[in-house]
Amino acid sequence: MKKIIAILCAIVIAAFVFPATSRAQEAKPKRYENVEWKSIVYVEFVTGKRGRALEIIRDHFEKAAKTAGTSSPVRYEMRTGQWDLLIVWTMKEGIESMNWEVSADGIAWRKALNNQEGGAEKAKALLDEYNSLIANIHSEIAMMRK
Repeated sequence: MKKIIAILCAIVIAAFVFPATSRAQEAKPKRYENVEWKSIVYVEFVTGKRGRALEIIRDHFEKAAKTAGTSSPVRYEMRTGQWDLLIVWTMKEGIESMNWEVSADGIAWRKALNNQEGGAEKAKALLDEYNSLIANIHSEIAMMRK
């Protein structure tokens, strides 16, 4: 009886495994078409510091992006839940954007911020202040079908 059960189990396993294997061998590579990749960042500010953080973004970071000619993210000021701000960037190069440790846009933006703030040290001080206003941050990558 044990041999019959073992044989039946082997047949059942073979019935499920071999067709899947043959289908995988027949499959052809297929890329996603008409998609955009998004970098999504959730930010929670230190209690009472939301206003200052949004001021820095609006009056300094956005201004530097405009000067540098770099893209700005879409920002959503959250009114419910844990997060104060949702920031969505379109990844211009798609998922390939993840391969940049420092991007050309990042360099252009930082140069514009340095010039705007009166030097690299003052720009760093502003970035440090902004970072001190963040209590928690979480990021994800998403795909959007067009």
